[in-house]
Amino acid sequence: LARHEGLRPDLTFVHRRGCVFGDANGLASHPRAEWPARAREADLRRIADPRRSVYFAAAPEDLERAGVRFDSRGLVARARPAAAGGAVVAHAVARDRAAASGWVPPAAWPRSASLLGEHPKRYDFVTRKLAVSYSDAAARAYLARGDFAAALAWFEDAARVGFDMPEAQWNVAVTAAAAGDPDRALDALLAARAMAPGRAESASRLALFLASAGRHADAARWFERAFRAAPSAALAEDASRAWRLAGDPARARTWADRAAATGRIG
Repeated sequence: LARHEGLRPDLTFVHRRGCVFGDANGLASHPRAEWPARAREADLRRIADPRRSVYFAAAPEDLERAGVRFDSRGLVARARPAAAGGAVVAHAVARDRAAASGWVPPAAWPRSASLLGEHPKRYDFVTRKLAVSYSDAAARAYLARGDFAAALAWFEDAARVGFDMPEAQWNVAVTAAAAGDPDRALDALLAARAMAPGRAESASRLALFLASAGRHADAARWFERAFRAAPSAALAEDASRAWRLAGDPARARTWADRAAATGRIG
């Protein structure tokens, strides 16, 4: 819309990888291995410029690690310069994230399903992914305020539209558990697992949920499934710990040995 319709000429759009809107970060003349660092440096310069207001569609992890603070503004997050010296202590990060609770969806804020006429299955994945952003943003705003019931209602709506997106179900599961509805949380985790049976995260999230409920043997089996999907020392250690809590020291030792071996290979 900006490029072809001339919408919002007051805005400059930047794609960190330089694939869209031109090469604003000057990446093309440098080896690809240098691109992430150069993009980060360019972003930090923009954010530090007091004449600019810089927003991101999603807060990049590398900028968060560099100390940049992000305030939610609905579908985007405004970037704030890092503290002096580039270091932000844990309580400052928590304070700035809590500031996101200052934004709440206005009364006219649309639900994702309503944007698609309550018939999300008629739409393609990309359209639905865009629509999901609305309910997801509202849910995260209420989550930041500690209103789990309101957040769950919005995440449920996002999951209606993202009916083939396991991440949407994971959000429902975490929020339902926080809201005191473990049955709904388990249903969402099982739904996510059915959508993406080959993803280790589907199994590991189920394992963590079962472990928190004291079902350590069941948790251990799901950690084993997660390990088989994506072997890692951490998952093997989780399986070992779960078997130890389940009262099976032999299997715990087997998985402890596997964790050590996997760590050496890694």
